[in-house]
Amino acid sequence: MDDDDYVAGLFLVTMGLAIFNRRKRNARGEIIRRWWTHPINQVRQDEGAWTLLMERFRVEFPEKHHSCLRMSKENFDIILQLVSPNIEKLDTHLRKAIPSDQRLCVTLYYLACGDSFKTLSLFFRMGESTIRSIVYETCMAIWETMAPLYLKTPTTEREWVKIANGFEHHWNFPSCIGAMDGKHCHIQAPPNSGSEFFNYKKTFSIVLMALCDSLYKFTYIDVGTPGRWSDGGTFDNSSLNDAMKNGSLNLPHPTKLPGEC
Repeated sequence: MDDDDYVAGLFLVTMGLAIFNRRKRNARGEIIRRWWTHPINQVRQDEGAWTLLMERFRVEFPEKHHSCLRMSKENFDIILQLVSPNIEKLDTHLRKAIPSDQRLCVTLYYLACGDSFKTLSLFFRMGESTIRSIVYETCMAIWETMAPLYLKTPTTEREWVKIANGFEHHWNFPSCIGAMDGKHCHIQAPPNSGSEFFNYKKTFSIVLMALCDSLYKFTYIDVGTPGRWSDGGTFDNSSLNDAMKNGSLNLPHPTKLPGEC
């Protein structure tokens, strides 16, 4: 057999295997599933991480619970009570829905540890696409539910003066209404983005800019600015800067610093 015959034979074998392993489709072109739920995931309630680990951590080893989710079980329950109405799903006659406590646990574990969706899929005995949708939906529910309660930007002069008094009392820093800083969050470069997200640290990132009061409580965040932008550029293009320019923040009137005539 010469080289040309060998290459042709190898090509035919490869194509044959590809056709053989191709997912079967019905008359309408829809993929025919081998399983509605993979057998590995069917034992989630008995062998998943929530049952084997997290429930036990909650009762016997609270320090392990805090290590996995970066919060106590009491705080977990508070968040669950707030977001549960927005993430709870209904059971169907085909299968039972994943409970809201497990959905929140998966999301917090992902945020705390940064494991891939594939790893979480094996750990919690859920489909990879299921993990992905759970994380996205739960993050959105957390933001929509808790941001108005715990991340409310002051909009009255009285609220800003209270923050300024806090900086003067705790840090001897008068006439300050917030401490601001930025953080580069590393990402994979989005497709066709060029150098838009390439920062001075030679990595790809988006910028998280935050403002907090004298007790480290966040009063404003802005996330999503491309990493190549400077701190000044991030602030200039933030909604906080827009609000300051149009006067909707109702900032206090200028006052003299202590010791000024």
